Amino acid sequence: MKKFMSIAALLFILSAGFVGAQEDSSLPALVTTDWLAQHLSDSNLVILEVRSGTTSIQFPDGHIPGAVYASSVYFQTNYPTQTDVPYDLPTKESFEFLVRKLGINQDSTVVIVNAGLIPKDIMCATRTAWTFDYFGMSNIAVLDGGFGKWKREGRPISKEIAQVTLGDYAVTSIQPEVLADYADVRAALADKNSVLLDSRMVSDYIGTTKQDFIPIAGHIPGSINYFADFMLNADLTFKSAKQIAFEMALLSINKDKTIITLCNSGQFATTNWFALEKVAGFHNVSSYDDSVSDWVNNQKLPLSKDEAIKL
Repeated sequence: MKKFMSIAALLFILSAGFVGAQEDSSLPALVTTDWLAQHLSDSNLVILEVRSGTTSIQFPDGHIPGAVYASSVYFQTNYPTQTDVPYDLPTKESFEFLVRKLGINQDSTVVIVNAGLIPKDIMCATRTAWTFDYFGMSNIAVLDGGFGKWKREGRPISKEIAQVTLGDYAVTSIQPEVLADYADVRAALADKNSVLLDSRMVSDYIGTTKQDFIPIAGHIPGSINYFADFMLNADLTFKSAKQIAFEMALLSINKDKTIITLCNSGQFATTNWFALEKVAGFHNVSSYDDSVSDWVNNQKLPLSKDEAIKL
């Protein structure tokens, strides 16, 4: 049996830039604070600040001028107090209703901003971006470094709450390839060209800690651990595409692999999804919504505490 491999021990301190793989669209999936400052007055721009209820900087206390607020759970259903499998995708109808209330139109450019204070904040932005991607929304981007970087740079901050006009956005297509389910996971575990990438912290992976809504500790047998926080630099910007590819190569993961990211309930999994798919250009990446909570609560399958990682 191989010993558990700590990814942190493999990481090297290298310089990293912000620019990642871009889509065919003129809008990068990851934009800088400089880019946003230059486009702040664009008429079709919607700055969507997505913050959790636990962040120390609340939206009314300061935000990017013109931004609108969205809770990190706006685009999710089934909270832990209601079900053992929390944070599902909303229905198409619910998604359209919420997006329109935020003033988003069919031709809007949406920049998603997280609080940018601690690494955990990033999942608020990436989960939202992943949901928007699933519902076929184009011209969306994440602000690299979030509000925290914007504030540290001394850029303008407002306490004014913007008046929002109801938008007209309508879903015209679904992108099912970004969403993985239980059947996809089982197929991936049997395929040598597929990787199941567990995005949780190491202690959750090896089973010394667990979340309350997951009755047993451990990881899905055959999965590989890569904590989502490792995708970020010290200033909470994303690592460069080159650096991400290098660190994946240490796990024998390359762009030829089909990758399914997962976590406890599908939140942190989207950070790895975004980093791989949108920043580093790994174009066969999906995220397992509900993740380990679905595996144990819905599928009634066991988890492993085996510390071996198969590379």
